Amino acid sequence: KKRTQQTIQSKLRFFTNISHEFRTPLTLITAPIERLSAMPDYSEEQNYLFSLIGNNVKRLLFLVNELMDFRKAEQGIYKLNVSGYHINELIEDSIDCFIEKAKEKDIQIVFNKPEKPGLSWFDKNIIDKVLFNLLSNALKFTQRGGKISVSVLLDANNIAQVSIQNTGKGIPKKKIKDIFSRFYQLDMEGNSGTGIGLAFSKRLIETHKGAISAKSVPGKITTFSIHFPVAKSFYNENELLQTEKQFADETPFKLESATNNLSHVVDRSAKKLLIVEDNDELRNYLRLTFREFHVLTATDGKEALAMVNKHLPDIIISDIMMPVMDGVEMCAIVKNQMLSSHIPVILLTAKANIQYKIKGVDSGADAYIEKPFNTDYLIAVVKNLLNQRDKLRQKYVGETDFNIEDAGLNKSDQLFIEKTKKFIDQNISNPHFSVEKLSSDLGMSRSQLFRKFNVLFNLKPNELIRIERLKTARKLLLEKDYNVNEVAIMIGFNSSSYFITSFKKYFGETPSQYVQK
Repeated sequence: KKRTQQTIQSKLRFFTNISHEFRTPLTLITAPIERLSAMPDYSEEQNYLFSLIGNNVKRLLFLVNELMDFRKAEQGIYKLNVSGYHINELIEDSIDCFIEKAKEKDIQIVFNKPEKPGLSWFDKNIIDKVLFNLLSNALKFTQRGGKISVSVLLDANNIAQVSIQNTGKGIPKKKIKDIFSRFYQLDMEGNSGTGIGLAFSKRLIETHKGAISAKSVPGKITTFSIHFPVAKSFYNENELLQTEKQFADETPFKLESATNNLSHVVDRSAKKLLIVEDNDELRNYLRLTFREFHVLTATDGKEALAMVNKHLPDIIISDIMMPVMDGVEMCAIVKNQMLSSHIPVILLTAKANIQYKIKGVDSGADAYIEKPFNTDYLIAVVKNLLNQRDKLRQKYVGETDFNIEDAGLNKSDQLFIEKTKKFIDQNISNPHFSVEKLSSDLGMSRSQLFRKFNVLFNLKPNELIRIERLKTARKLLLEKDYNVNEVAIMIGFNSSSYFITSFKKYFGETPSQYVQK
């Protein structure tokens, strides 16, 4: 047993050392390939080859990093970094990574998610790695036309169970006990891994105070399940990660001063970009070009609309000529529904005819770019449209007398803001006026309202309500007919001291100082 352990450790040391050596040449391959793939005027075949090289280099880097992380896990030096997160969101992001590959194999991926599971506490990096490994294995061993099901259960003891079930050949009963062993590989067609994926997942989930299990009915289904705690009380102070990622239903109100520069709130790397393109090579090329974004993809307008309503991207780049639903029709729907009307849309087309341009602009498109396009120009247009949105957010929060008509918004967004302000004004003195009441008045669900406000204003609904109250307070104070206590009551504050504190956070000075000035 001791010799076996020594042999395993020798293997791990060897692979870890080799992994370190691989990283430098892989990086030196990745950098020029990324630069080449981002350049315009290549043929479709060249773009495809660049994409193929780039994707496989990334796969190699993933395997190298996995080996190095496995070594850390084996040595017990893999530290937990637990933070608050919505588990549904993490699983959906993981599934999105495999959607296109699943389509190629005609495999259906179904996520049976619980309704409103609330905020969970776990190490996002660890659970993400485990899910990636399990989904990758499921996709590898599911036969064409098969099905993968992902489900989540949260029990009364705050233990989460995530199960990934796939149809296929299954695992022989006598081999189930060996599949989590290091360097063990099933003698099955299509198995070409390193033999550490499941062992690594086991180590990681155990580090996370959890467990992993597998069961299989040969010839039918295989199910892998992970169990791990999701309550903050399970983790000590050293295992908790201090993060700025907060959620509206868990977070107290926080208001920035109007004099502050709000640009730090905008995390450019977290922007969601939806690429709608039926050409695989061009879609992959655009994905690589905008790799600093969280890229979502769709192959036609109908699929894109489903992605828009589910993920609410920050910006959309879409081809016009596509099957099922073209880009113009998709753009018109996006711009006419209240939930998504604020999203900038860039239409790409090979048709230079002026009538097509007019049709694109009439659909509400924010930009219209002809193919073949200059990549640098497309990047500049994307950044410019996003910067305009950022400036709108800053103006709305920073300017007391915000003029909707001068903001360059489309009619749907103008109507949305006007209706929002109207309902807030009607309830300005009601201290119990809630986000639920506002969402009901606007005919939107609570979650839809949060998503709309976040993208349009980078604010939560309760923050916007508070800002509108304070702007009204400013006007009342300048009329000099009311004292501070009266104004506090008129705008729905039960406590005058809390009103003064909130006013100072927003305007940078107390109500009395403001009026004096």
